[in-house]
Amino acid sequence: MTTKSRKRALRIFDSPNSSTPEVQLLSNGTYHVMVTSAGGGYSRWNSLTLIRWVEDAVCDNWGSFCYVRDVASREYWSIAYQPTLKRADVYESVFPDGSAVFRRRDLDIETYTEIIVASEDDVEVRRTCITNHSGARRMVEITSYAEIVLTSPAIDSTHLAILCCRRPRSG
Repeated sequence: MTTKSRKRALRIFDSPNSSTPEVQLLSNGTYHVMVTSAGGGYSRWNSLTLIRWVEDAVCDNWGSFCYVRDVASREYWSIAYQPTLKRADVYESVFPDGSAVFRRRDLDIETYTEIIVASEDDVEVRRTCITNHSGARRMVEITSYAEIVLTSPAIDSTHLAILCCRRPRSG
């Protein structure tokens, strides 16, 4: 691979706002993820939509999200710009071949999130690393959120909601 083609393969965005959404498509042929530089997007398996997504270049507020909350200050934000739309002290979305990466820094707390689709299995992996740069002890809460669909996009548009709950943790 030449240096020029390597540079084209790595797209870096330091702002979530662009006139047209910047997207990264991840797939193994049957499992597909689309994510924008602001953090919106979808997950699909074959012809089934897994996570609710509505095409909207203006709002871009559909997808799988993770919220971070500083317990002491009660300040909160998301690991990408969407859905809270809170500006970070530092924000970067990076789209190398085969993954999407979001890095932001808020109140001296850095989050680094990588999204990949496994090549051998029909699964996406979202890994978030949190680093406290303040020098003081901090407590943060992490909450993940997604609207589960598990049907085709056409059928999803005619139904209002599906309720999913996580089982309690075992001992």
